[in-house]
This record gives sequence, C-alpha cells and structure tokens, in this order.
Amino acid sequence: TVDDILAHETCKDIKDIRFESVNFKYNPKANNFGFIAHAEPGSGGYDFARISIATYTPGDEKMVFHGAVRPGGDDVRDLNTFIDDDGTGYIMGATHGNADLAIYRLKEDWSGIEKRIALLNPGKWRELPNILKVDDYYYLFTSGCAGWYPTPGMYNSATNMEGPWSDLRNVGNLTTFSSQSGYGFYLKKDSTNYIMNSYRWMGNWKDATVRTTQSLHFPITVSDGYAFYDYFEELLYNWDEDVLVPVQRGRNLSQNRPTSYGKNAND
Repeated sequence: TVDDILAHETCKDIKDIRFESVNFKYNPKANNFGFIAHAEPGSGGYDFARISIATYTPGDEKMVFHGAVRPGGDDVRDLNTFIDDDGTGYIMGATHGNADLAIYRLKEDWSGIEKRIALLNPGKWRELPNILKVDDYYYLFTSGCAGWYPTPGMYNSATNMEGPWSDLRNVGNLTTFSSQSGYGFYLKKDSTNYIMNSYRWMGNWKDATVRTTQSLHFPITVSDGYAFYDYFEELLYNWDEDVLVPVQRGRNLSQNRPTSYGKNAND
C-alpha cells in the first residue's frame, strides 16, 4: 500500500508518492515479478529523482517494497528496463540532471541494484532509453530532453552491455517525423521484424484539438551495429509468415527514368 511505501526509510522525506516510467516484468532467474519505476513526490516536482523497486512472488499476498534509491548517489529520472537473453536485468536511466545516461545491473532477485556498469552520452541530454538486441548487438535508442516536443532520434550500439558503446548516431529524421523516439520491439517471438514505437505528444501544440497523443510505428533495419528507420503511412503484416510490408502513398515519378544534366531545362 502507499502507507507501506511511505513508511520505508528511503521515503521518509516525502509525504506522498507518484510513479513514472513504470516497468512491470517477469524475472526468469528468481521466478518473480519486478515493479521498477521513477519515483517522485505526488504533490509535484522532480527533485526526489529515485529508482523505486518492488517485487512480487506468485502466491504471496503482497508485493515487497525494496525502497526508492539513488544508486551510488545518482539522481535518476526517465528510465526503462531491459532483460538480456540470460535473464539478467538492467535499468537505463537519465542521470545527473538528465545530462548523462547510466546503465545499472539489477541483483539476481531484483531486490535492488548491484552496480552501475556504464555511463554514456555525457552532456548530451538524452532520455526515454530503450534497448533492442539483435544478433550480437545491443541498440540503445533515446530521444532528446525537450519537454513534449519532437526531437531527433539517436542511438548507441555495443556488443556488451558494459560497453564500449559507440558514439551517438542519428536515426530517422531531425524531428523523428514530428514525434519522440519511444521503444523498439519485436513483432513476435523469434521475429526478424522490429518496430520503433514513437510518441507524438500534441497537448502543447498550437493546433492540437481533442486528440493530444498518437503513436507512430517505423520498421527498424539493423546491421552490424547500425540502425535505420523511415516513415510510412501504413504497415501491413502477415503474422503467420512474419512478413512486413511498408506502404507509402503515391508513386515515385522519377523511378527508372533517364536523367540528364544541362545549363537549363532545354539542354
């Protein structure tokens, strides 16, 4: 309950609590479920900036709250989780006032954080981190810290969660097609098709009406640490055959046409 959480020693400085960036995932190593979220006072503000962790074991009456912490003193706000193929759990979060991005490894039973294993993109102000693993590469996608407004999509890649991670690389276009980079996912287990689900928050847009949120889906192509995605009006997917067909309206009038160069249009 909320009273149980606020009674915990790590929450003694706040009177109420709210959770953002909520993750609820299964831990295959300990056969329990982890609740991991960014914790702040319910009355407002972002100065608490802690990772909240709770676990639930099937059959138990209640979840166990393990505290709201700043691992190694790091303030952590926008965060996400990733579970590797061997069942190891990780948290990626914006830290140091959102200027840097940190990766933390969870304890095996997810009762807390074991240690910080990487600090990347110093001073680049990236948030909304998520990892997509394809073959031997980890792709860490992020959006820029710009409130609700569109930002350039960018990513890092590595062959080990501890790094070394590549420098930031651009992906998509300069506004992520008027949205913010969200999270990459597989269309189904063992699928070879990957999708970027980006967020379009229109609450502060000048022409926003009743509809203030929208999700956009971009097919992701990856190869040897490099990623690419583009905008399509429609995606058609055959679940049985795992075939994805992007649909773009109109047609390319210049395709398969001869080209020429001259001083003016008549040359």
